[in-house]
Amino acid sequence: MKKLAKKLRAQGGLTLIETLAAAVILTLLCLALNSGMSIATHTYRSVTAESETQLLLSTASDALIQELRYAVPTSTDAGGKLVEYTSASYGPGAKIEINADGRLVVNSVPLLPSGVYGKNDVYDLSFVGGGIQYDSEKHLFTFTLRAEQEDLAFAEQEFTVRCLNGGTAT
Repeated sequence: MKKLAKKLRAQGGLTLIETLAAAVILTLLCLALNSGMSIATHTYRSVTAESETQLLLSTASDALIQELRYAVPTSTDAGGKLVEYTSASYGPGAKIEINADGRLVVNSVPLLPSGVYGKNDVYDLSFVGGGIQYDSEKHLFTFTLRAEQEDLAFAEQEFTVRCLNGGTAT
């Protein structure tokens, strides 16, 4: 029994310095892990936003191209900007606009479902240069569409659509 008591007394615990050093090392490891997770989360959000922005731009351009391909332009302004057209889907007097919420509409009717704009409607569309231009000699619509999500991502692309109906704007 005396030998066991002597062995237990001989084994010392950790000193205060060793315990503090271990705590400091553990704290530094936690800070490094936290920084790494923050960077990884930000990168994931940026990549996802870029991908979804490209998808929105693609979807919106497909819908616009389909709508304009069979349109008959009826009115342009002095600069050649399309004002009204006759739509195969919406009839005469159709107007393509992007509303205050950044949504693509024809005669105030959404051209795309709301789910296209992201889970929380965080993506917006806009026409670069003010709208859709129409060249009555070549029967071409041209427009530059921009899709963006606040501070994370944006995409921009120019499109040219041949009007298959060959209508002439006045």
